[in-house]
Amino acid sequence: MVATTRPTIGFVLEQTLGHVTHSQNLLTNISRDHSIVAQWGLVEWQTNGLTSRLPLYGTNWTVRAGWRARRQIAQMQRRSPLDALFIHTQVAAVLMPDWLKRLPTVVSLDATPQQYDALGDFYGHATGTSWVEAQKWRLNQQCYRLARHLVTWSKKKKKSLISDY
Repeated sequence: MVATTRPTIGFVLEQTLGHVTHSQNLLTNISRDHSIVAQWGLVEWQTNGLTSRLPLYGTNWTVRAGWRARRQIAQMQRRSPLDALFIHTQVAAVLMPDWLKRLPTVVSLDATPQQYDALGDFYGHATGTSWVEAQKWRLNQQCYRLARHLVTWSKKKKKSLISDY
């Protein structure tokens, strides 16, 4: 009988809005799957104290989510070497091209940044300057290109990935 090792997968999950429920569903169901070893990193939205006053970090969710996700992945890797990553959403993945190059990664998203910008008024979100938006597009496009797989919540999101990025 040949012993097989179970792959260790790091799950990095954004904890905002409906993503909390999605995370709970993943935690519940993946914990029942004994073919993998799962490590969990929950990327919290809240910031308080000194971190809430740090320039950019306190006000920019992409920066905060990316920094927190990077720290969590590094901690997971120290505990047990990772074989792959699952990151939900791309907001947490966009600032870690080094990890996306190093480990096979599935990036999951509910909306592309361009779709979010189009609905920004409903979320209190404003688009940035043309330079900022160009950088945001470049970073997201790089993230999508480096991911081994992309998972979207709908065909409309998939179409945006294909046509906009």
